[in-house]
Amino acid sequence: MLRTAVCENLGIEVPIMQAAIWPATSPELVAAVCEAGGLGSIGSVFESAESVGGQMARVRELTDRPFAINHVVPLLDEEAFEATLEAKPAVVSLALGDPGDLVDRVHDTGAKVIHQVHTVEQARRVAGLGVDAIIAQGSEAGGHGARRGRHGAHPPGRRRSGPHTRLGRGRCGRRPGARSGTGAGRPRGERRY
Repeated sequence: MLRTAVCENLGIEVPIMQAAIWPATSPELVAAVCEAGGLGSIGSVFESAESVGGQMARVRELTDRPFAINHVVPLLDEEAFEATLEAKPAVVSLALGDPGDLVDRVHDTGAKVIHQVHTVEQARRVAGLGVDAIIAQGSEAGGHGARRGRHGAHPPGRRRSGPHTRLGRGRCGRRPGARSGTGAGRPRGERRY
C-alpha cells in the first residue's frame, strides 16, 4: 500500500483526501472515505453553525477515524468556524484566501491545518503561517482561483514552498498526474512510483 509523509502527518492510511465539494458531500461519504483509509472532508461553505455541528456529529457516529472540515476563507461564517473549533476535528482545511490568524486558532484546538493554494508565492505565505500541509490546486481541479495547472503551485524540481507536506489536486486520474500528486507528499529526495 502506498504511504507518504501526508499519511503520517494527517494520521491516515492512504494519501487520498476527498474534496469537500458543497453540497455534494455527505457525512456518509466522508465516513466511507475515512473507513477506506483516506481523509474525508465536510464542506461547510453556505452552511450554518448548527448544520456544520450536526454533520460532524454524524461523521463521528459512523467512524472514529480522522476527518476534515473545510472552510472557504473569503466566505467564512464565523459562527460555523467557531462550531468547528469547538468540535475539534482532526483536520481543518482552508481555501481561497489568506488564512491569517485562522491557522493559530485551529492549532490552539490541537487540530492540523491544510491550506489550498494556487501559486508558489501563496504556498510560501501559508507555509510561513505554520500550516501542516499545503494543497496545490491548478485549473484542472475546478480552477477556483487558478489560471494554470497544478505545477504552478507545486512545481517539479527547484521552486519549492519549503519542507511542508504537499498534496496535489486534479489530474490524478492518469498515471503522470498520479505520480506527480503522490510525489507531493514525499520527503525531499525520496522517489517511489
